Amino acid sequence: MPSFAYQAVDNTGKKSQGLVDAADPVTANRTLKTRGLTVVKLKEGGKVSKGNAEIKIPGVGGGVRAKDLTLFSRQFATMIGSGLTILRSLMILEEQVQSKNLKKVISEIATDIEGGRSLSESMEKHPKAFDKLYVSMVKAGEVGGVLEMTLQRVASSLEARESLKRKIKSAMMYPTVVLIFAILAAVGMILFLVPVFTKMYEDLDSELPKITQLLVTMSDKGKHQPYLIPVILLTPYFTFRYWSRSTKGRRQWDRIKLRLPMKIGPIVQKVALARFSRTLSSLIASGVPMMQAVKVTGETAGNTVVEEAMDDILRSIEEGRTFSEPLKRHPIFPTMVIQMAAIGEETGKMDAMLEKVAEFYEDEVDAAIKSLTSIVEPIMMIFVGGIVGFIIIALYMPMFALFDKIK
Repeated sequence: MPSFAYQAVDNTGKKSQGLVDAADPVTANRTLKTRGLTVVKLKEGGKVSKGNAEIKIPGVGGGVRAKDLTLFSRQFATMIGSGLTILRSLMILEEQVQSKNLKKVISEIATDIEGGRSLSESMEKHPKAFDKLYVSMVKAGEVGGVLEMTLQRVASSLEARESLKRKIKSAMMYPTVVLIFAILAAVGMILFLVPVFTKMYEDLDSELPKITQLLVTMSDKGKHQPYLIPVILLTPYFTFRYWSRSTKGRRQWDRIKLRLPMKIGPIVQKVALARFSRTLSSLIASGVPMMQAVKVTGETAGNTVVEEAMDDILRSIEEGRTFSEPLKRHPIFPTMVIQMAAIGEETGKMDAMLEKVAEFYEDEVDAAIKSLTSIVEPIMMIFVGGIVGFIIIALYMPMFALFDKIK
């Protein structure tokens, strides 16, 4: 008789797991029900983990892709709108979703709900899948009894955010590829072309120019100590990454990004404004209290300049002042955003005004990225040509010096 590994909860919400012998899953379910247990997960031939840990499934763990989360939100909203309970909807979704990570998360949320937790409390335990924005909106939907509408709004917000990310990644793809090509070309020339010239330099009875000597030294080191190449190339990247992720470095880098030339700074500003407007609009429209909405917007802004502005707005609201007033003290917010926020406060339609701001800046980002691409292409070509030209000139400089001596 086959064995089934199970996870279940009793009438008090206490979790339990173990093995049960039964002819089929239906019989196993029936047997566990006679013991006063409600089955959450049942797996034939499974193994029970030691202690209080869960049954482990290979390949499960980590975050959830935005695409999977968006689809989950829309399907979840449809099921709830059709009259299904939250628990029943989650059980159906667990069977339908393709993502192993999301499948595990849904299973754990279903277990928590079976044990008496609310949906938002259960989601809050999985920050890699559901961020503070998602949890706050779901909580407001639960309290207001409009969970279906809230989940649809969450899905739309995720789609807009991902669309913005895709545009930025698309714009970054070309310069990144060209930069990698330039680095590989330079490394290849130093390792394979410079040694050919080095043999020629040995026959010259003269001191090499400093630039040429530098290339020869780099080539020699690269040939005899190849491990130095990845170290030299990757050290600046990891140093920058460490600095930009530190508290002080992140604050400095966020300010530097807003001042970058070639229209990059304005694009960074527009992206930050689009995200700020979209997030705050979604939270307010979902029924999240203004104070909490502003706090969550700051925590999920992705830019310390916006975070500090949100802290200032929180203090303003606590002191009884308006939302739009402190925006004037922060240069990242242009006049249009301040005026739209003020109109939203006066008319009581803050969510609608902010949504229009988000749509405007999302369109602006799209146009600015297309404009930037047309500027970046020739600059990157000049950059690559400059690197190759510098190496070639450095290699031929001793030849030029020799010709001058002959003359």
